[in-house]
Amino acid sequence: DWRLHLASGCIAGLVATVLGSPPDILATKAMQKQGRYGGLRASEIAVKMVKTEGFLAFYKGFWPNFLRVGSFNITMWFLYEQMKRLMDEKVPRA
Repeated sequence: DWRLHLASGCIAGLVATVLGSPPDILATKAMQKQGRYGGLRASEIAVKMVKTEGFLAFYKGFWPNFLRVGSFNITMWFLYEQMKRLMDEKVPRA
């Protein structure tokens, strides 16, 4: 069912964004040469972020990131399943 494939892609994108946002935020802040986080290690940045900005700072920009990652996952899984179905119809498995 195509609705299941769309929902699966959406959930995959959501999970990928939830798990990937904190490392992305840490990496972005670790690349700063100057400023609040300049020269700090990732663990030091994480502690400082939680103390000064709160835990939700790891998810700044979540929705734009989800739109990017989610739309990719939705498209990828939907097309993969549809192509697999079409190929199975055209070329039956032995």
